[in-house]
Amino acid sequence: MRFVFFALLIFFFYRVGNFIPLPFVLVDGAFHQIDFLSQVSKTGIINQQALQRMSLFSLGIVPYITSGIVIQLIKFIFSETSYGASLKDRKFLSSQTLFFTLGISILQSFMFSRYALGLNFDVMHAFIIVSCLVAGSFITVWFSKLITSFGYGNGASIIIMFGIVEYLFISSSDIFSSVGDGTTSISIVFTQFIYFICVIFIVCLMESAYRPLKLIYPSQRNKYGFEQGKKTDILPLKINNSGVLPLIFSMSFSSIFSIFLAPFLFERFSIDITYLMTIINLFFMVFFVFFYTPFVLNTEDIAKNLKKSSILLENRRPGDVTKQYIDSVINKLNYIAVLYLGSMIVFPDFFKYLGLNVVISGVSCVILVSVIMDIIRRVQYSRYSEKFQKLVN
Repeated sequence: MRFVFFALLIFFFYRVGNFIPLPFVLVDGAFHQIDFLSQVSKTGIINQQALQRMSLFSLGIVPYITSGIVIQLIKFIFSETSYGASLKDRKFLSSQTLFFTLGISILQSFMFSRYALGLNFDVMHAFIIVSCLVAGSFITVWFSKLITSFGYGNGASIIIMFGIVEYLFISSSDIFSSVGDGTTSISIVFTQFIYFICVIFIVCLMESAYRPLKLIYPSQRNKYGFEQGKKTDILPLKINNSGVLPLIFSMSFSSIFSIFLAPFLFERFSIDITYLMTIINLFFMVFFVFFYTPFVLNTEDIAKNLKKSSILLENRRPGDVTKQYIDSVINKLNYIAVLYLGSMIVFPDFFKYLGLNVVISGVSCVILVSVIMDIIRRVQYSRYSEKFQKLVN
């Protein structure tokens, strides 16, 4: 009950921030920039409704996620340097992440102010807008840290889920309103519903699927000295070991590209950048699937723990042979994960080519389902813990 109340409270303040308008934006015909902002919001920026309104939370959690990726890359590349070693300290890592968040949010805020003000661009007006957007971004970061500290999942993912739920609700209400007006047929609504159900089914299936690896425990003897049968178990490896983070990473990085590349292509050549941003999303998604999986699964530690317990994996020799076998299995699973996540990115463009603009993209469905499944698991774990505490006491 406390979780539901806390989540609704955060969602209320998040919604309020999405409706607080930025100053000096909607003046003297600056509405011509809405087309550009709408395209950018569909190709990289997650908080679509706030961006299209140019409200306080237009940047959302994207700068914080992007800075976290940059810090992890620096930590991985410069691990042998003194700066890379200092990043192993959690407090220093958190401070550096916030420092990079400040720089990225200032850069993105300036670009947004440049194209939101349009011909009315002024240094003083831009400074005020940048200050408001940076403040809104750090308020969103504070919300995510509150959610994480309460132990209900990754706060950044839940904040993103809030934006997806808002966008889904508003888009669905617009569709039903258009059906009432007669501008949209029932067949289109039915097609949207079938698409949503199919994507949710595929996401649930893939997120819960795993590849079992057979574990063989050492033989034991009973009290009479006779050898008992060897006990077996499985080591489950998820098909999508990296989870939803590669999609979030790719979207946050593609948002940076859209800020610099989209205005040039849109204003100079009037090019629809949707397909270009899809290619950029695919590229970053593939990179982060193979880059982030070793952080999620440390195969060396798994092999060492199995060797210490004298447990054989698929009748492989313990140690390096076991590690190499797990690495080979994970690499094969990563290829399946790339096809799965890539199809979620490509689906909206495919349907758009067929003339159907889907309400919610496959990427949003993956994030939505993954976050909800993670919340359910954490709630179940907390309930089991409370029952265990009562039993012990």
